[in-house]
Amino acid sequence: MRQFFTEEQILKCAFHTPQLLNRGLLKELTRLKNEKYQHEIKELAFLGRFSLEIEAKDRVLPPKEFKYTDSKQAWQVYLKLRFIFSINNPSKIQADLLAYLTNLSITDWKGVDLLKEKCVSLLPARGLTSKSLESFKLRVYRAWRAIIRSYRKNLEDLKSGFQDAKYLVLMNPINMDTREKQALRKALKKFPWLRPI
Repeated sequence: MRQFFTEEQILKCAFHTPQLLNRGLLKELTRLKNEKYQHEIKELAFLGRFSLEIEAKDRVLPPKEFKYTDSKQAWQVYLKLRFIFSINNPSKIQADLLAYLTNLSITDWKGVDLLKEKCVSLLPARGLTSKSLESFKLRVYRAWRAIIRSYRKNLEDLKSGFQDAKYLVLMNPINMDTREKQALRKALKKFPWLRPI
């Protein structure tokens, strides 16, 4: 610019500079949001579809590696359920399933209580039989997928709540009223990784 306007004093625009900075920060916050939530939401959705594909073809597909803890843990539970249901003896399946769910209770998988409750409620009063086994198996897999969907829904709710939080983070604290300051505190509790920003 200096080569064309040698004699002029170049000033920064007090309106456009903060506007461009805000746009850049909004883009960065959107990128962080996608990094935190969008990819995990997609992975959980894939996990549900992948399990349906396995059941439809009734065979084990090549093992998958998952990036996020919830997906990894849920996948391990699903693989164990598949292994338990591969046995031909209904009473052994019932005993192994209940033993597995009891052992699973001491792990940190957050869907264990819901899955255990659902499995116990689905068990026939007289125990599993060859006739009831197929229906029971499908309902257990469906319960497992419902847990995966609930993880995904929680992440989607967080992602949508983030929209309001990112504007609060970019506001000048001097211009905030009491209600906005309280909303910012709540947002920072909900999204602690925003604090450094």
